[in-house]
Amino acid sequence: MLHDRDLSARAEIVAAQLDALFDSLPSGYECDKQLATFNDSYTYGEIQTRDIAVIAHNVTEPAQLTFAELGSGLGKFAIAAGFFFKHSFGIEFAPERSAVAQRALVALGERAPPNVALTTGDLREFPLHCIDVVFAHNLVFSSGLERALELKLDCELADGVLLLSSAMFSNIHAAF
Repeated sequence: MLHDRDLSARAEIVAAQLDALFDSLPSGYECDKQLATFNDSYTYGEIQTRDIAVIAHNVTEPAQLTFAELGSGLGKFAIAAGFFFKHSFGIEFAPERSAVAQRALVALGERAPPNVALTTGDLREFPLHCIDVVFAHNLVFSSGLERALELKLDCELADGVLLLSSAMFSNIHAAF
């Protein structure tokens, strides 16, 4: 098992590599300006890549677990998770952001973790039955999406799954 110092050091290296790469790609805000529904009051944000070390620290044997990010945006966090977890999945609804995520994964070339899958689609349709760690950066999810996701999580997540989110889900009944 990796110690805190090892996780932090690895997270710093991964973050530096990904930050340098993503500096050359369109930002989430730039992607969203292409959307027909865009308005200037919309806030887009990516979670800090280094935070993957905190998640990896709080699970036993992350290298044996499957990670999924629901609403993966530009894919930076899901890609970073691939350096720590056995498998990492990212699902993003917006094709513009998902395209940037795919470009980033390709641009990493041989440095990219081979266990990362980034997809475009509706996170409500993404299968969760084999996922061990679920992360949702749900600060900007609509109330309808939030409620649908709560129902999905409540029905599909197995006992013992680690569910992490940027904002608390209000109606989850199962104990994960």
